[in-house]
Amino acid sequence: MAALFPDSPAVRLGLRPGDVLVPAVGGSTENFGANVLEAIAAGKEVTVARQINGVWVDLALPSGAGDSTSDEPKN
Repeated sequence: MAALFPDSPAVRLGLRPGDVLVPAVGGSTENFGANVLEAIAAGKEVTVARQINGVWVDLALPSGAGDSTSDEPKN
């Protein structure tokens, strides 16, 4: 994710700039983008790869980690 709009479904779900959306283990990559957008809009769980302290980890969101404080997209 390059940028996110505050108070968007993606931010409320817990996505952050720099997150990489990844298919679930064994999940299909067919129509992956459309399926992820649909899941985000519905507030359903999505899996992201996030770098934490230099290590990439897979996280299932929502995690309550969203924090929007500005009207500008997050970079």
